[in-house]
Amino acid sequence: MAEEYGVVVCPKCRMARAVRLGQKATTCTRCGKKFDVRGRVVYRAKDAREAALAVAEANRKLMEK
Repeated sequence: MAEEYGVVVCPKCRMARAVRLGQKATTCTRCGKKFDVRGRVVYRAKDAREAALAVAEANRKLMEK
């Protein structure tokens, strides 16, 4: 079974990134903020490619705001 991914948004700098579902925490690659992943998944993807596309779209939308 392939790993599933989720898209989360950093609570500090508002940058989206992909994480493996089941991961408890992550560190933002932009600002260095460590945060809990649980409850922050805004999109679920079936593979890394789909997750990367979702991250790009999420960041595009976040930049518009």
